[in-house]
Amino acid sequence: MPREGTIISFSEVHSAPTGFQFETPYHLCIIELSNKVRITTQVVDSPAEKVKIGAKAKMVFRKIYDEDAEAAIAYGFKFKVV
Repeated sequence: MPREGTIISFSEVHSAPTGFQFETPYHLCIIELSNKVRITTQVVDSPAEKVKIGAKAKMVFRKIYDEDAEAAIAYGFKFKVV
C-alpha cells in the first residue's frame, strides 16, 4: 500500500474509547491514498491548524496501545501531515 495520501475528512476526538482516553484531543481522519484506497487513521505529530481537508499526509510507525506495564506494546501505522 502507498505510504502517502490526502486528508478527505477529519474529526477532532475529545471523548475517546477505552485505551485512548489519555491521548485526547486527537484527530481521526479519512485519508485517500495515492492508489485511491481510503483508510481511517489517527493523525499524530501535527499541529491542529495543519489538519484540514486537502492536506498531504504520510505514514509513520508509532505506538498504538499499551495495556499496562507488564503487557505487550502494540505498534502500527498512523499518519502525519507533511
